Amino acid sequence: MGPLTARVASVAAVLAVCSIESLAYNILENSHLRYGSGSEDSVDPQTGELRQMWYYNEELADDDGGGGGYYYGGGDEGPWFRTTFSTYPYRTSLFANGAKLSRQVPSEISYVSSTQARVVQAFGPLTVTSTYLLVESTRYASHRVCATGVAAAGVGMWEGTNDDYIGRTDGPQERLGTFDADMSFVEGPSGNVLRVFSNDEFLYSYSDFPGTQGLINSCCTWNKIEGRTSSPMRTGTGDNSYGTHYPIGDLAAGECSEIESFLVVRASSEAGLPFIRPGDTAALPGLPSVTTPTTTTTSTKSTLTATATATSATTTTTSATSTTTTTTSTTKTTVTTSTSTKSTVTSTATTATTTTTTTSTTSATSTTTT
Repeated sequence: MGPLTARVASVAAVLAVCSIESLAYNILENSHLRYGSGSEDSVDPQTGELRQMWYYNEELADDDGGGGGYYYGGGDEGPWFRTTFSTYPYRTSLFANGAKLSRQVPSEISYVSSTQARVVQAFGPLTVTSTYLLVESTRYASHRVCATGVAAAGVGMWEGTNDDYIGRTDGPQERLGTFDADMSFVEGPSGNVLRVFSNDEFLYSYSDFPGTQGLINSCCTWNKIEGRTSSPMRTGTGDNSYGTHYPIGDLAAGECSEIESFLVVRASSEAGLPFIRPGDTAALPGLPSVTTPTTTTTSTKSTLTATATATSATTTTTSATSTTTTTTSTTKTTVTTSTSTKSTVTSTATTATTTTTTTSTTSATSTTTT
């Protein structure tokens, strides 16, 4: 083997390794938003929670004005900025019958595409099916949830963070309010819209689920938000925690309560743009429908086998369950079960195609947004 041949072979080997490493993570990302750092799964396989949301702000791409190391400004990562402090995820809690429900390891995590994932997990006696979607080519993140199971009283869900941060600011401001008839934000003492902002960017969390309430409290633990039905603070300045409460109420056995919510992150130049109403699928094409699940994944073991060359990769996920339904798509899908958290990865040469086959017991999709 001559020097040139050896060098080409070496470069090909490095590219193949990079290809395999990229297959190790399931990342939800569009051109504006991303869940996670980019070197981890977007959904935590143990908790089912979404990782920290990042957003792309090209207006700050060439501005390296400080930030304490909690943002990237024009470096190798590009102008991607965090929306919570450190690496804190976007948290979720459920309460029923006067107590917080214990969260179980998800029975299913399916990455339907590079912008959509489905998670099924138990919270106490309830089963929660979530669909997370980054609407393509927009700054909208949709979260659709269906909670069902045994009869339960006073069911409530909370979403948010224990420690605010946005862009380069560990002390953003928070406001509560509503949208007027033109879907423009109107500040008030309470409301179903939560606004978090600095000089450079704005984050909005909102839903039209009846009784939805934005919450603001002092920093920096999640129990300052979860379990509360009214906001301890009307406005926030400095270091705070924030979230949203969805009062689901009483559930009959087998009844599904569906919630749809949005997270929107905007640069300062986009602050005055009107917002999209929840359920407006014409304005936001690609939103999944909300349907009640009839079954959940029952597989007990999964193995991930990755094959790669310098230019392409093929990923196949198979389940040990014999009674399953098989679907095939052109996007990568991974199913994680509650009894198996490890995957085995091997690499072999293959052709320049991408194919994904997922074998699992599936159900009609039911969901929510964030």
